[in-house]
Order: sequence, then structure tokens, then C-alpha cells
Amino acid sequence: MRRKRRFLRRLAIPVDFDHNMTLIAPVPTRAGVLFWSSAPLVNVDTPIDGARQDYDLHRERSVRGVFYFCLGNDMSAIPLTVRGAERLQEELQRLKTVERPAVINAIAEARAQGDLSENAEYDAARERQGFIEGRIAELEGTLSNAHLIDPTALEAEGRAVFGATVDIEDLDSGDRVTYQIVGDVEADIKSNLISVSSPVARALIGKSEGDVVEVVAPAGVREYEVLGVRYI
Repeated sequence: MRRKRRFLRRLAIPVDFDHNMTLIAPVPTRAGVLFWSSAPLVNVDTPIDGARQDYDLHRERSVRGVFYFCLGNDMSAIPLTVRGAERLQEELQRLKTVERPAVINAIAEARAQGDLSENAEYDAARERQGFIEGRIAELEGTLSNAHLIDPTALEAEGRAVFGATVDIEDLDSGDRVTYQIVGDVEADIKSNLISVSSPVARALIGKSEGDVVEVVAPAGVREYEVLGVRYI
């Protein structure tokens, strides 16, 4: 227990001890610490830099072990990068100010045509409205429960952690790619934003420049070299 407490106070990277706990990223003190463990962990009741007492170990996702989010009584906390939160807020604003009014107008125009029993435009507009309202509710829930992580404030000693931007090279093809490791809700492979629970991110967590990792892909095992880790 003493070792756990020292670990949680320092927020050092990386950490491996009795329970094989490895820190993924420090987060705001009111949130706690996001880390990986291959074994169940006990509750921790030590404050972190003045944060609240009575921390719970919240199981975040199970992938060959467990991702935990060590936080206060808020069990719905969602780790999110600052930039990711900004993108979600922009989407929410667009849905509320542009798409919601547009679909309301479309429904009104379709209703004005008379009989709604065979009105394809009305049905399509109502379906679109349901999607918009559902997405608005989802975004509001995510943002209201978000604990923001600023990658520029990370002190990870050159290691890949949550929020880090990692340059890698495929040792077979020579192809190079840059990924940022983010949460599930902001992951977007087209923008090179990969989920912390993805196979590539799981292999990269805790690694630094010069390290070689193996990633199991549908086409077989791929090897990548870490060319650099940045916090931007």
C-alpha cells in the first residue's frame, strides 16, 4: 500500500510494482490518474496534491487486463484531451445552431404538404431529427463528465502516454505515420487519433524513442520503431 501511495503522489512514469500497475497519464488532480493494471487493485484513500479523499479504482476497459481511472466519487469521469473537448464542443454548437433549426424547418415544410402517411420527406426529416437530438444528448453527457488532459502539460520523460503524439515507422514497409493517443470518444483514425485501447496504442504506451514494438494485426504481427514522442 505504501508503494501505491508513493506512486500516486509522484505521478511518475513508468511504474511497475507488485500489481504491475503502469501509469498512462497524469490528469487534473480533481480527476486522479489513468493507469493500466493486469491485476485487480484495492481502493486508495490517499489524497493526490490536495485532491479529494476516498479514491475509487474505476474499471475503464478490459484489454488483457484492466484500464482503471483513479478518481474521486465521480465514477462517470471521461478522460479527454483539451483539443478533443474543443472539437466536441464545436460539433455540439453546430448541431444546436445549424442542424437542429434546419431539420425543424424541413419537418414543417414536409408537414405543410398534407398527408403524412406516405410522406417520405417527412419521415426522413423526423429520422434525421432523432439522430441530431441523440447526438446532442451524447455530446452534452460526454462534455459534462469530461476530465481534461492537456498534453502540453505532461511530464512523461519522453514516453508515450495518454495525449502524447507518437511518430512511428513500420519496419517492414518503411512507412512512417504519426498518431496521437486519445480516448475512445475522440478517436478518429482518419485524423490519426487512435484510442488508448487500440492495439497500436496499447503497444506504444510507456515506450520512448528508439523502442521497437510488436502489434498484432489481421495480416499478422507488425513491428514499429518509435521515432519520437511529443506533447503538443
